[in-house]
Amino acid sequence: MKTRSTEEIIRHALQKELSVLSRAKDKARQTSEDYINAPIRICEISKETLEELDKQAPCFKKLEALKKRMKYLNKLTKKNHESIFDNELRTRQEHDALDFHLNYTYRE
Repeated sequence: MKTRSTEEIIRHALQKELSVLSRAKDKARQTSEDYINAPIRICEISKETLEELDKQAPCFKKLEALKKRMKYLNKLTKKNHESIFDNELRTRQEHDALDFHLNYTYRE
């Protein structure tokens, strides 16, 4: 049975952490994009909701989904814009720093 070296274990742990940071970075980027586009999306969702309500038989699942999205966007617009963009910048910097460390420390 082959045992892994300490270096391999550390590299594997750092790669897992990089994966977590990558997801956090993507989520923060998406939140920033949502914040920027929130006013437009709120108008679009309002229009979609009215169109759905005007139908003879509105789909309640669609209305619930629109309501949930509208609630998210309204909550997002009330947040401090600096904290949203700072979070995106911080997560990107953390991800990039770890990626740089992994690429230059554990080159094969």
